[in-house]
Amino acid sequence: MVARLLVAFDGSATGDNALREAILLGKELNADIHALYVAPSKNYPLTPPSPAFSRIDPTYDLLTKIIDEETEHIEQRMKNIAAEIGANITIHIQRGDARSEIIHLAQHLDVDIIVLGSVGRSRLDRLLLGSVSSYVVEHSPISTLIVRP
Repeated sequence: MVARLLVAFDGSATGDNALREAILLGKELNADIHALYVAPSKNYPLTPPSPAFSRIDPTYDLLTKIIDEETEHIEQRMKNIAAEIGANITIHIQRGDARSEIIHLAQHLDVDIIVLGSVGRSRLDRLLLGSVSSYVVEHSPISTLIVRP
């Protein structure tokens, strides 16, 4: 029985498919639907180590503004997709590494299934860090549904 599910959304086309599939599945099963977006950390190696530096280097403030605007845009997209389908979802926004944040929230919420897109937004991330979906499948104790493009 699936009473609660978590879908990770990254803003990609495959992420849209995964979100739609998760919402439809959740509606069909009458499950609580949780959607997660993991925003990039604002602590990049090239950014200032302290807020005082942001007064010296405007790049830090610009990067922070871009990340915040993207996060707001993605949150609104999740709301719009849920509204299109006619479902209520709970949206969670985290910062950091998507792989660990997905597993952590899934365990915290005690979900029955995690839904992910098979391919994310960045081929470079996949090359350097490995696939988020592969990592979650391998490391999560919770069943995971992978949605293809």
